[in-house]
Amino acid sequence: MGEAKIFGIGLSKTGTSSLSRALEVLGYSCVHFPRNDRAIAAHDASTDAPVAEIFEELDRRFPGSKFIYTVRDRERWLRSCERYYAVRQRRPDELAVRLRRAFYGTVEFDAELFAAGYERHEQRVLDYFADRPDDLLVLDLTGADAGWEKLCGFLGREVPSVDFPLANKTVPIDELLIRALRAIPDPEEVSRLSGVPVAYLEELREGEAFELHDSARRLSLTGDAKSDKIATRLAGHFGSASAAGEALGASEPDLRAARARHRRRKLDKLLKRNLPPSVYRFVTRSG
Repeated sequence: MGEAKIFGIGLSKTGTSSLSRALEVLGYSCVHFPRNDRAIAAHDASTDAPVAEIFEELDRRFPGSKFIYTVRDRERWLRSCERYYAVRQRRPDELAVRLRRAFYGTVEFDAELFAAGYERHEQRVLDYFADRPDDLLVLDLTGADAGWEKLCGFLGREVPSVDFPLANKTVPIDELLIRALRAIPDPEEVSRLSGVPVAYLEELREGEAFELHDSARRLSLTGDAKSDKIATRLAGHFGSASAAGEALGASEPDLRAARARHRRRKLDKLLKRNLPPSVYRFVTRSG
């Protein structure tokens, strides 16, 4: 028998990455998607499909453990899974194939089979812990339960003074890059337009932030120099601010304003580089 641990037993794409990061903030050593028993035994907490598959066995092996079942709106979860499978073109490894067959009965994405697999797993979890409510926390990190309160209350920990580390929370520049990758599914082309390394774009495209990103929300441009430069180049790629706005989910006036700011910055740099300081100050003060 091993010592008590924490197990995240939600299916992939239900916020398991966010849960893993949150547990680490709370001071637990956590492995996300453990690939073998040694990894589970070596950490305080484990999450994702390899754990969800054998949670009953883990309950017997590690008595007194706490179980966290992450859930998500079913339709949003299915859309996320579909996008993930469309993005991950490389052949799944042996573990991924086995887990997909175990949960869904298929290796390729199928909405009906995935929905049925989700229902089976949820019923299995709820039935198993029906008489042990203190050992199971059902947590919707992508909805009403986002934040520290329920998780910390369940684990008996104080709420940290830092923001909850939602894996799908993106900084503004990443949000723009995600929109670009959705519209131009070629990291090398997006790299050429944005100046961002291909490796960073590929990591962004395969991360949970990309999968959970709400492309229906209007893109907000912050006005910083980097975002304005990328937005201007994207407008050029699509041929106009109107076409770029439609492709990126941004307003045409916002894109035109970004292009104007970018041009002003370029002009300012040009003047500063080529004019004597006194003349440059006079020109910039006079507009």
